[in-house]
Amino acid sequence: MANGDKVFGRYEGTAQATTSQSTEKRTVVGNLVLTGGTGKLRGIHGTIHVLTDTDLSKELNDTKFEGEYWMERD
Repeated sequence: MANGDKVFGRYEGTAQATTSQSTEKRTVVGNLVLTGGTGKLRGIHGTIHVLTDTDLSKELNDTKFEGEYWMERD
């Protein structure tokens, strides 16, 4: 954030290629688990699902994020 607050999380993902795909293309799927933050974001938790289509020949990534988060009180 502009004020210096940060969000922390843990990402786990897998790169996949099907036999019908070019060797230059990959699909990466994963989850980002939000584990906390600083300042106003200190109590943040949640899960963000991540889907990235990569084309190495074009140096292009197309990423979509979807999920939910909540703020826990002290």
